[in-house]
Amino acid sequence: MKSTVDKDGVTVIVGDKILVKEIDSRITEYLEADEVESLNEFIGNVFEVNSINTDGSMVVTKSTVIEENGEIYGTDLGIFPIGAVKVS
Repeated sequence: MKSTVDKDGVTVIVGDKILVKEIDSRITEYLEADEVESLNEFIGNVFEVNSINTDGSMVVTKSTVIEENGEIYGTDLGIFPIGAVKVS
């Protein structure tokens, strides 16, 4: 099974939960301000790791419900080890 580590060197596998501490600037540097603002909503929240990329980043999903019509959509984001803390 693929694994990576969090910012403290603790092993993380798919299914573990991480607290997002920061988003790598390589992801946000070319985005519009409103897109960066949306991604910054990940920071400070806990997510389950869906998969682990070959670069060691952990893919998490934030679900959003549109109140007006009840639709749910998800945003996936790769969190690099420096921006994640494994939670129990």
